[in-house]
Amino acid sequence: MGFTVEDAGRGQSMLPELGFYARVSEWASIGLRLRGGGGYSSTSGANLRLALAMPSVRVHLREDLSSFATIELGVHAEGGLALQWLEDGALRADWLSFGLGAGVYATLELGDTHALTLDASMMAYGLGGTAVSIEMGATLSYVVRWD
Repeated sequence: MGFTVEDAGRGQSMLPELGFYARVSEWASIGLRLRGGGGYSSTSGANLRLALAMPSVRVHLREDLSSFATIELGVHAEGGLALQWLEDGALRADWLSFGLGAGVYATLELGDTHALTLDASMMAYGLGGTAVSIEMGATLSYVVRWD
């Protein structure tokens, strides 16, 4: 879960994120990330946003620290689709945009099913269009693995 601030500190939102990945090899995974959120800005009023990063491709290396812990370091790149609604009713208040993103992450696996991940990423939406937005952030997340 993350928080953003816009318009020189006059806006706020909450952006929960959910991701699903499958390993395709020892060093690569493919998946999708879904981010939704809502908030309020003093300049545009209420806003709602839904973003989907798919496909999201991760390349990583893993190192066993002990029989109980493993660390995984990697990078990811994704294509994205975002839908946003702004209350102010201005031109382009409802919009759909495409984008690209990249990031780096580190995961500490504890046992067979549990892990903690620190992920720093950046997504740019509306490339080549007039409603360009860039989201940057860092998330600390809990990971559950299953076969």
